[in-house]
Amino acid sequence: MKRLFILALCFGLIACKSDLTVEIALEGTVASDDGTINCPDICAREVTDKQTITLTAIADSDSYAFHHWEGACTNTDPVCVLEVHPLLPFNVKAQFAYTGIKLGDIEFEDKNLEACIQEMRPDYQYIRAWLTHLNCTDRGIESLAGIEELDGFHSYFNLDNNRISDLSPLEGHRFLKSLYLRNNAIVDPAPLSSIVMFAGSIFLSGNPELDCEAMQSVVDGYFQPNKFHVEQCDIFPEIVLFDDEVVITPIELPDENVVFASGELP
Repeated sequence: MKRLFILALCFGLIACKSDLTVEIALEGTVASDDGTINCPDICAREVTDKQTITLTAIADSDSYAFHHWEGACTNTDPVCVLEVHPLLPFNVKAQFAYTGIKLGDIEFEDKNLEACIQEMRPDYQYIRAWLTHLNCTDRGIESLAGIEELDGFHSYFNLDNNRISDLSPLEGHRFLKSLYLRNNAIVDPAPLSSIVMFAGSIFLSGNPELDCEAMQSVVDGYFQPNKFHVEQCDIFPEIVLFDDEVVITPIELPDENVVFASGELP
């Protein structure tokens, strides 16, 4: 009876309208064939007459996939053909699912490293879930193999006081702030040349076998070539990076042992 009353009003003096509203769960977009819906930017529109609208759900990345519709659309096909009219509101929800790398998918060579990461971020997912405040100091870690599968590190990554010698799993990684590698067994620092440091520090003191020639190449990569000379790698200070400059801060040593003076990129 209520619907008949509304229908009578719609065909009388009162204009009827309803809404089509789209909701998204997880990472994806929903667009309509007429361009009136482009969610998550435009997720609602008025419906003033009877018409057919086609909604298409598209995952935002390879790590997500469309799973199913809820509400006015009910199937698992990413394309939903919907008959709408101004008598009732239409609500649609597009449910996406994460299909990318999870922590349990990664094989870590060093179980101590794996245990540390599991403790810090057991719900890790690759996309938009940077590891934060990862503190793996004094864990007896010898290998970083497997860490190359992780996404970037949001704050600091502390690997002080372990037995790490190979830095190659860090190649190409992104660090928003600081990387601590003090008191390990690092010999070749070359992989540090390819890391992306947005702003922060790299700490390498306490690696007595550090290759000075290779360390010089790393420093030249961050600074104007030959601007700083590496003399004692085992007491190497931190490299500090800012938005538009790079500064080396020397550690406090007698004058004859100072490795670097402060400086910045020209």
